Amino acid sequence: MNPPSADVIWLVRHGQSAANAGLTTEHPATIALTTLGHKQSAQVAQQLPRSPDWVAISPFQRTADSAAPCIARFPQVQVFTWPIQELTYLSPARCHNTCASDRQEWAKAYWAASNPQAVDGEGAESFIEFMARVNQFATLLRETPGFGLVYGHGMFLKAFLIGLEQGFEATASFMQRFRQLETAQPLLNGQIIELPRNQLRIP
Repeated sequence: MNPPSADVIWLVRHGQSAANAGLTTEHPATIALTTLGHKQSAQVAQQLPRSPDWVAISPFQRTADSAAPCIARFPQVQVFTWPIQELTYLSPARCHNTCASDRQEWAKAYWAASNPQAVDGEGAESFIEFMARVNQFATLLRETPGFGLVYGHGMFLKAFLIGLEQGFEATASFMQRFRQLETAQPLLNGQIIELPRNQLRIP
């Protein structure tokens, strides 16, 4: 990995969470990291040869916990909380105290329908709303100079990377294409994507 400069942004998927490990969770916003997730986050912080100019996290707890080792190492770094949380396509109310295997059929039905306007229930969002946040993220990156670290989520970061290549859409066809690509090559917990700023141009 090249030494980071002001022309580069690191996109980091949060460390392994309880949900990633197949454990029961209460709400998408409060899912904690596992012991392995904390270790992965510490390893990311140790890979930094210098302080980032800024760090961005989502409102979800697992990104704050993932960023904590970096912030502890570089306590003067500026920290932003951006609306880059994961896609909550299933209602948190009906998913309360469930694990991934419990939600498997619900998820399968949601993606099979491929309806960008569908909202599963209170606290859920549509794919259209999700992609609006992804598009907003691209704008935030362009407007925030310097070498930055973004601690984000698997589906969100994958949608962003696909959007950079293919354009940010919220159509049924894009939704299907996104799901195929995301499930075939998901981002790994603690994975770092080095993004040159010159790739922030939208097709």
